[in-house]
Amino acid sequence: MFLLFGFSEVLGGPADQYREDFIYDELGRLKQKTYFDADVQQREIFSYDAVGNRVLKAVAGTFFLIDGDSSFNNAEQETVAIRRMGDITAAQRIDLDLNDITATAGIDYRYWFQSDPSTVYVTDSPTITLDFAANDGADKVLVIEGLPSLVFGDSFSISLSNLQQFDGSVYGPATNAAVVIPTLTYIANDDEMGVLGPARFVFAGNVTASEGSTAIVTIKRKGDPTTAHNVVVKTRQGTAVSGTDYTAVDTTLAFAANEITKTVSIPVATDSASEVNETFAVHMEVVDNGGTIGTPDTATVTIAGTGPPASSIRVIDAVVMEGSTVQVHFVRAGSLPVNDTIKYRTINGSATGGVDFTTANPTDLVWSFGQNLQTITLTTTQDTTVEGDEYLWIYAYRDGSGSPGFTDPIARIRIIDDDGTPPGTVAPTSPVSFAFTGNVTVTEGQTAMVTINRTGDTASTHNVSVSVLNGTTQTGGSADYIPVSDSVLQFAAGETSKTISIETLVDGASEIDETFTVMMNSVNNGATFGSPQSALVTITGTAVPGSQISVGDASVAEGSAVNVTFTRTGSTSSSQTIKYHTRNGTAAYTDYSPSHSSGDYSDTVTFGAGVTSVTKSITATQDTVVEGEEYLWIYLEHNGSNNPGISQPTAKVKVVDDDSATNISIADQTVAEGGTATLTVTRSVAGFWQYIPYTTVDSTAQSADDYTSKSGYAVFAPGDTTATIEITTAQDTSAEGDEAFLVNITAGDGYTTLTDGSALVTITDDD
Repeated sequence: MFLLFGFSEVLGGPADQYREDFIYDELGRLKQKTYFDADVQQREIFSYDAVGNRVLKAVAGTFFLIDGDSSFNNAEQETVAIRRMGDITAAQRIDLDLNDITATAGIDYRYWFQSDPSTVYVTDSPTITLDFAANDGADKVLVIEGLPSLVFGDSFSISLSNLQQFDGSVYGPATNAAVVIPTLTYIANDDEMGVLGPARFVFAGNVTASEGSTAIVTIKRKGDPTTAHNVVVKTRQGTAVSGTDYTAVDTTLAFAANEITKTVSIPVATDSASEVNETFAVHMEVVDNGGTIGTPDTATVTIAGTGPPASSIRVIDAVVMEGSTVQVHFVRAGSLPVNDTIKYRTINGSATGGVDFTTANPTDLVWSFGQNLQTITLTTTQDTTVEGDEYLWIYAYRDGSGSPGFTDPIARIRIIDDDGTPPGTVAPTSPVSFAFTGNVTVTEGQTAMVTINRTGDTASTHNVSVSVLNGTTQTGGSADYIPVSDSVLQFAAGETSKTISIETLVDGASEIDETFTVMMNSVNNGATFGSPQSALVTITGTAVPGSQISVGDASVAEGSAVNVTFTRTGSTSSSQTIKYHTRNGTAAYTDYSPSHSSGDYSDTVTFGAGVTSVTKSITATQDTVVEGEEYLWIYLEHNGSNNPGISQPTAKVKVVDDDSATNISIADQTVAEGGTATLTVTRSVAGFWQYIPYTTVDSTAQSADDYTSKSGYAVFAPGDTTATIEITTAQDTSAEGDEAFLVNITAGDGYTTLTDGSALVTITDDD
């Protein structure tokens, strides 16, 4: 961001001896200079007239906004000092305000005081009152942090006002005091953030209105303001009923060129009922002329009620690959003992019901006593059209039975297109691997933050499919967490990590530690999985743990069987049963048994009294395909029998390929001095992505003088039988005869052999 109305520089010697502050106007002209030494009482403020003559100013407690940096973007923090100079012998008070213009606090930026980083402000204009004690000359430093949604052209201002002076008993008018720089305005900087970008439209925030008033909902334009756009805005019924509690709106807002904000006025009705707070939603349906809908794309209007609070329901956004199903979750909080009934339905966004997904017409969702989670399944359609990602809405509204409230009645479901080549997809130049950072422990009600890291070539794009699997936790009825069903993480070019947020729920029960597992299922564009491929999330409990059950990793040769071992520790005095599942990894359901066509087979393991170990057999299928080492998962799930704990919920079973290895070779090459040697690496089987490491080695040719040393990977895409390596040689004028160096390759994995692992590159002398 850049400062629009001036800034201050701090120059001079050591800060504990003296300092000179210079204040400039927006044209760069020196307007004021302040000198002060280690005694905070000795401050002299000079101003300069139009011809540059210095004039001493004697003022009491003069305030400045001092900008700490003239450049700022959505990946940086800005510091702004509220500084008092002049006569500071009296106590003074001043108000600080942040005012949104096109940026929105809490969405585009947030801020806090350096002295109190625990109090973060996420709304504009809270009118923060700052008190300066007598002889307090220290700056009060405000830290402003740009958030990812901040874009070039967004702006907000900081202002000082209502300066008061302490007269011994109360604060009153600040005699002879002044605010020299009362306002700073910040605008997202072109140099820092790149091009303006297309126009996108967002809601400024949620709104609360009383009965009989008008709810004013604001929509802002971000990005390019120079084009006219029409934005279609509609209300959607929640616990508030249209026609009874408010007047429904279906309108088009015409944004003229350079118009930044528009408002929607929604009349709120008055009735005589004693009601809880009621809500309805306002959201954007369509933006024309190349504009887009940003986030937040929905605003919730709350009609303040007078009755006691009841239960409250929210709907969770979801992401799904085209042709797959996704679980959409409805979470209830508040008064759980009551029965509630709501309705939900699907609404077209850029995705069309009946074409891109299976439409849900108004459908009842019934909540029973104590239930805090409900789940529905949405089915998307597989097609072959390259159409980009699309979205639809699922929104919930009141049925009248139990009168639940809504904290978020609308969920946005994004459908990821799998047709064609995604924009930015390139063949990776080195191996790409994905792995979890580690396990996570949370208490009930906290959000578990589980991180996946990408290593290797980050210039390409990848989609990583992730599932959450029950362990000792539950997801139905009185649930322990909000499940994630085959969510897809989209790694853009340059992104090295993504975080999955999984919200845990408070159920009030006295329980031992409970666990669930987050695991990666698949990844595209030639990437592989590193270790660990799963993360264990533990929800800490208060009860004393009893027995603990674990499952161990195993390895099986193709065409053979292996016993997977389940182990029980701790209390073994009673019989206990736990459920296990098989689940596909890189191995498909045809590669092993027991399994079924979805790749998820389930069975139970029973430990009799005194038994500490039980085995189950897994058989790998014999085939003739060269496919390398594959794997499947075994994972444990609580069965409800005597409530055993789970200390290790997943096991990885390797299936070792026994089919003919792929032969790799590299051919010799001759190149003229100053030319580029192109070496060919050949493989005998046109299989999957393969990365063959290579490195150059000096012989009679020296890398410092005769060629450029190099190491990396020869990359085979699926179906390729050849890959190339290019090495540049140097041009010189010495008559030195032909020289040579080596390029050596290694197998790189367990299912390739080298028939020729070294190439001799001869450089012919032309001098």
